Amino acid sequence: MKQRCLANQAIIVGLTVSICCLVLAPVEQSRTAKPRTQTEDKERYQRTGAEAMVTGQVLLDGDVPARKKIDMSQDRNCADIARNPRTEDVIASDGKLANVFVYLKGGSLDKFTFETPQNGVVLDQRQCRFVPRVLGIQIGQILTFLNTDPTTHNVHPAARVNQEWNQMQAPNGGPLEKKFNRAETLIPVKCGQHPWMRAYVGVLAHPFFAVSTRNGSFWIDGLPPGEYTVVAWHETLGEQTTSITLGPREKKTVDFKFDARLSGSSPGPPSASLRAGEPLVIH
Repeated sequence: MKQRCLANQAIIVGLTVSICCLVLAPVEQSRTAKPRTQTEDKERYQRTGAEAMVTGQVLLDGDVPARKKIDMSQDRNCADIARNPRTEDVIASDGKLANVFVYLKGGSLDKFTFETPQNGVVLDQRQCRFVPRVLGIQIGQILTFLNTDPTTHNVHPAARVNQEWNQMQAPNGGPLEKKFNRAETLIPVKCGQHPWMRAYVGVLAHPFFAVSTRNGSFWIDGLPPGEYTVVAWHETLGEQTTSITLGPREKKTVDFKFDARLSGSSPGPPSASLRAGEPLVIH
């Protein structure tokens, strides 16, 4: 009888251990598993030669807000190296607006994955400001933070969808290499040491984005034919959108126009019209 009890106890212990292993195994796997990204479980897009293009220009209607002088006296190193530092939230000349993040969404972009570029993107801290002010990267692409200043910076991407982090970077120190695993437009990047420093990073699952240049121009090529929403985002003037249909090998022009009086507020729904031979202008 005693031996039978001991055998039963051994069976119970064995079953308990097996159940624990089954319960804990998924937990352990979840701890060690590689984070999944939004680009998984979709077919990889293969170019067909029928890709289309969107080009355009971003315009600013009204008086350009005056760029205010930045007081960098809290950090003598910044004050010594910065040449006439001015605010950069609205950069425009002759009615052309720079630093507008333009991207496409919807259509075929939701059906496929797109190859992640092997070359990374650089965000420098130079003369105590972020350069460039606005940039875009793909999910999983390397974003390298540099500090070419003779002072300490504190890099802080204030992400909401991706993981938020905050890290010191020594004067002329080594690069920080980071990746984002989820699409997010746009992530503000701040410096905890210098409150005037600001940049914006758009993270997308595809390569179809651009930042308007000093003359307001942008171009996005290699697009699969289809129907899309074109988005133009500005840090103080808000966001505008329009729908567009692209045929095989088609090149279409889309212009956006922002109202300078809306600086600091979000504009209302844009109106749009498209006529043959003329660009689509969004107000």
